[in-house]
Amino acid sequence: MFTRTRSRTTSGFRVKVFWFFFSKKNRFPERGFTLLEVIIALVITGLALAVLFQGGVAGLRTARIAGSYQVALSRARSRLAATCLPDTLHSLDQQGDDGGGYHWHTRVVALGSATARPPAALGITQRNPGATVSLYAVSVVVSWQGDGGSREVRLATDRLGPAAGGR
Repeated sequence: MFTRTRSRTTSGFRVKVFWFFFSKKNRFPERGFTLLEVIIALVITGLALAVLFQGGVAGLRTARIAGSYQVALSRARSRLAATCLPDTLHSLDQQGDDGGGYHWHTRVVALGSATARPPAALGITQRNPGATVSLYAVSVVVSWQGDGGSREVRLATDRLGPAAGGR
């Protein structure tokens, strides 16, 4: 290694520095990467890209499944709203194809009936003896075939409607 020596003339110092950096004998060892280092770097880069690609594909698959659930939930809510109209509520069991690969099944079951009477404090009990109403259990299932097999969305509620014997 070059050691700095004092020289009485500055030109001698310049010559020594010049020869240190530009002579072949004192030149640093060859710089650069070996073939093995380049191959290892490419393998590591390839593995990292493969992991990123798999993560992206999994994210797209999850987004597609979530979109299917959102469509099925929208269809189930629509079926539930149409079934729970107060004037048309009665016991039934229906199913059908909703298009786009979605299948629906609606079930309405009467749980019990009761007579609803207005409170005595209103003073209208003599004119209106009350109305008989039934409690209905309403359930809607929308199913479809997804990536991992059959999938479904199930909504259920209880509603008051006209007496079961009235229809």
